[in-house]
Amino acid sequence: MNHFAPVALPHASRLVNHGPTVLVTSAHGGRRNVMAAAWSMPVEFTPPRIAVVIDKKTFTHELAMAAGGFGLCLPSQALVDLTYAVGSTSGRDGDKFARHGIEARPGPVLGMPVIEAGCAAWLECRLIREPHAEDAYDTCFAEVVSAAADTRVFTGGHWNFRVDNAGLQTIHHLGAATSCAPPVRCARSRCRTRALEPPPHLPRGPRRVPARRRGPRPPAGGAVRAARLRRRVPAGRIPARGPARARGGAAHLPGQPRAHRGLRRGRRESRLLPRAGA
Repeated sequence: MNHFAPVALPHASRLVNHGPTVLVTSAHGGRRNVMAAAWSMPVEFTPPRIAVVIDKKTFTHELAMAAGGFGLCLPSQALVDLTYAVGSTSGRDGDKFARHGIEARPGPVLGMPVIEAGCAAWLECRLIREPHAEDAYDTCFAEVVSAAADTRVFTGGHWNFRVDNAGLQTIHHLGAATSCAPPVRCARSRCRTRALEPPPHLPRGPRRVPARRRGPRPPAGGAVRAARLRRRVPAGRIPARGPARARGGAAHLPGQPRAHRGLRRGRRESRLLPRAGA
């Protein structure tokens, strides 16, 4: 039974947003090929566009440039060994689909080979030529024109990783020939991955929200300090704000001490600031 269903293009970038290992497929002139790629990511939502690193020396890159497009298939845990195999050999010497018994069908828009058996999703991509990025960094940009995913693991525009569908989850390359599956445990209730069991280092039970303020109070700022000063000094003893101060008090100038520093026993030390007109 086929569980694949089309994915709306506004949601297509979410298929590779979590950084899975992908199988890049291409076909041109009666030949086809498939290779594994660890570096792919979305670069734009509308229209959905992605970037994937394909070595310019590979046969897949040659076919993709000639055809003007390629396919991205997201292998599941069941295809770990196959992903390693197709990523370790070249397709110039023979058809890797036939060699490894890979079943593929043409995509609905560009006719690129798409794999559904053992995969969680696929994207059909039209190449956007960027010669400098392709030559200097082996990075190919493309626009997603069609996509589909297994409804048992991707539905409603979101991934749904659970323990009971672990075999359908995507592969993530960690480097040094090491791969892993996405985590299914999540401590945040708003995360789309279902929270099954909190990690041992997290407290069990309701989520605790830390107090907004703990420990000693921070030192008061200038406005708070001035308000406290007014409460200690009798009315009429504080100069007015701004350039024009009460009873001839001059405005504070850089490099001069402020008036409140000269207050002593509720009286302003007039000698700290010059009189107006002096």
